Amino acid sequence: MKTTILVRHGETPDIIENRISGQRDVPLTDNGRLQAVESGWKIARLGIVQIVSSDLLRAKETAEIISRELRICRPTTDSRFRERNWGALEGTRKYPVARFSEDYKPDGGESLAELRERVLPAFDGLPDKTLLVAHAGVIRCILDYCGMKAETIPVGSYIVVQRETSPIEQQESKVFELDGGVISRGGFSGIAAYIQNAGDLAKCQMNSLILLCNCKKDIAVEALRYGSPAINMTGALTAHLTCGRTNMAPFAVANFWTNGLPAEGEYVNVKIKQVNKILKNFTEFYLQ
Repeated sequence: MKTTILVRHGETPDIIENRISGQRDVPLTDNGRLQAVESGWKIARLGIVQIVSSDLLRAKETAEIISRELRICRPTTDSRFRERNWGALEGTRKYPVARFSEDYKPDGGESLAELRERVLPAFDGLPDKTLLVAHAGVIRCILDYCGMKAETIPVGSYIVVQRETSPIEQQESKVFELDGGVISRGGFSGIAAYIQNAGDLAKCQMNSLILLCNCKKDIAVEALRYGSPAINMTGALTAHLTCGRTNMAPFAVANFWTNGLPAEGEYVNVKIKQVNKILKNFTEFYLQ
């Protein structure tokens, strides 16, 4: 199965004012940016190989925030994932009753059939584990195509869709690369376990590869007591974890995931491409 994570961009001024945005290039609000941060951490454990977004500002900004928070591959844009063009109706407050009719086309805009013609071929070309940041109309179009309920998901929310793949597409690499920051010792392989709160600690086993995912300091310290190799995705924890009582655990800081994130429960080997700083306290370290 090929998995795609569909994310609707965060809140915008047009959404607050109940205006039709269409292809108007409106920015996110401060609340919309916060929604992007929160959705990014929820999405992390699903595993992301690449991020693609519409080239409209509200989608681009959402994608960039998620990428920055998770320190993964930089987003690319594709204009085919733009919202439906509503022509003369853009900026107004009322959608026409006939908006879901195949034949309805607003002055200077697109019909529903024309929206499908540009969105669906682009969607079919996305590889497995792609995070796609798009718009309400685009997401409804994709959900309908995948045989799911074509609903409008809330701003800043996500939905996972799956579809059949060819045998070639089913062959996935289990090696993930990252540029490392501070590192004590290597050996970064195991079953990916994302740790964000106390309830996740039950997943920490000796064969785990612990991914510290925006968690509090005490949770991170408890997770590292299991002796499993860990990768810190939360920069604020770095000094405590590397210089405190956990400093002998196999540990690295993920500055940037070059080719995406592993999924929860997947057995992976993590290759450290580059180490920007080695702790002076340690003279022995290993890189896979």
